[in-house]
Amino acid sequence: MTTIVITPPSTTASETIKVYESVTTQQSTTDRAGNFSMALPFHATASLTSLVVGTDVVINQDGHIFRGFIQNPPVTKNGPLKVVTVEGLEYAAKTQNIIVNEAYTANSTLDSIVSALATAYLPFVTALNIDSSATIVNVVYSDRFLWDVLEELCALSGFGWNIDKDLVFNFYSQKVSFNTASITYNNYHKGTASFAYDSSKLVNKLWVKGANAISGVTASQTVVVTTANITLDYKPHRIAVKIGTASKTVGIQNVDLASAYDFLLNYNEKLLIPALTTTGTAVITYHYEYPVRLVLYNDPSSTTYGQLEDIIKVTTNDRDLATQIGITYLNKHANPILVGSISPFSGNYRAGEAVRVTIPDLGIDDDLIIKSTSYSSTPTKPVVINLSLENRVDDITDILKQFNKRLDQLEKVVNGDLDSVVEQYRTFGDIIVAPTLQDDGISFSVHDYLMAGMPYAGPFYI
Repeated sequence: MTTIVITPPSTTASETIKVYESVTTQQSTTDRAGNFSMALPFHATASLTSLVVGTDVVINQDGHIFRGFIQNPPVTKNGPLKVVTVEGLEYAAKTQNIIVNEAYTANSTLDSIVSALATAYLPFVTALNIDSSATIVNVVYSDRFLWDVLEELCALSGFGWNIDKDLVFNFYSQKVSFNTASITYNNYHKGTASFAYDSSKLVNKLWVKGANAISGVTASQTVVVTTANITLDYKPHRIAVKIGTASKTVGIQNVDLASAYDFLLNYNEKLLIPALTTTGTAVITYHYEYPVRLVLYNDPSSTTYGQLEDIIKVTTNDRDLATQIGITYLNKHANPILVGSISPFSGNYRAGEAVRVTIPDLGIDDDLIIKSTSYSSTPTKPVVINLSLENRVDDITDILKQFNKRLDQLEKVVNGDLDSVVEQYRTFGDIIVAPTLQDDGISFSVHDYLMAGMPYAGPFYI
């Protein structure tokens, strides 16, 4: 049975729609905002006044509850209109139309930033459920969509986020929960099970390109000062100049007066320009900016399939986090992925859950991840469920790639401008033993309990 309850904006008066032609709800792990569509008889919505943009909609399809808001309401027109279509999205989609202008420059933890953003920009959520994250950043967001900011923070932390059917905002460490149901040979529609191995994303040599980082050590150059410009080896941060034991002043070219400083700095051109001081032997020390660059290998996969390369971009300038994101992606795509679809008779399935699938005729007896769900209802007929499945959990980087690289780099890190690039490659040869499907670092527990990905322990060599 399917029930539809609507609550127009600015009211608590709910209405149940009892007559409908069809209802479809969809969710996917690659898009946090699911969608719904309802075809309603015109006579059942005579005024159409309650089906306006922003109307809260709760759809219950045999126990599967979907909550969202109307995005595209029905429109009246001349002539005999018998059916109207109403479309909408889950509440996570609202973050795509919310602009963020905030600065977090006091060594803020990611969970505190997310909590502050949700409190300030999501007045429609009823509660916050935010896992702890020790990652510390200093960021400034200028005219950024909240959706992109949250995705960026997930990329930095390895976490996920959503707004659930109870309008609770969740920021959670990546984990997968088991569905209490299992799909076997006797509880799905025959002819709907289709499974195959997908090798289209095979990769065993992965380039990971991160954001720019500031060196922990200082560079040092000794130069003889004349009236000529001094070329620096790197783009400098916190530069200091000494001639003998005397510290010299450094201003900014085209900002500060040459008559007030010993030297002027042109950051973009990596130039130190003599001003008041034009003689002597100077020792120049500075921290410098460089982009995090990694290359990871899966040697067993290369031996089996030949060398296959790919590039991913991550927004973090933390080398360890970038390495872990790359390893997760490489582990997932170093071997063909089992993908498929099936239509079970019944069940309450959510995208991102794991479900046990046992179909001996197809040689499948495994815990598979639900990539997407579709529930379709028509009067007097059972709800039709369609699931797409995969034997690997989505990782954050894969999600970002599928969003067509919507995320850009952090707007600004306190320690400097990130627009320019100094090519300094940090290369890792990562000897990863390709895990089997049953021993892939993911431990499964009994139904209704969590299973968590375990970090890869190495080894690495430089």
